[in-house]
Amino acid sequence: MRFDANEYWKICPDALKSQGKNTPFTGLELAGKVKLTFVHGQIVYQQKT
Repeated sequence: MRFDANEYWKICPDALKSQGKNTPFTGLELAGKVKLTFVHGQIVYQQKT
């Protein structure tokens, strides 16, 4: 997994991977963002640039 602890991002329902888009955290700014995730040597998530 690749993680950038210095990148900030804001929670936006449209960017959520789940089908349920309701969250009390909409608009909350968080520190840290996963950039890349591997499972058994295969990329299963890669941040779009």
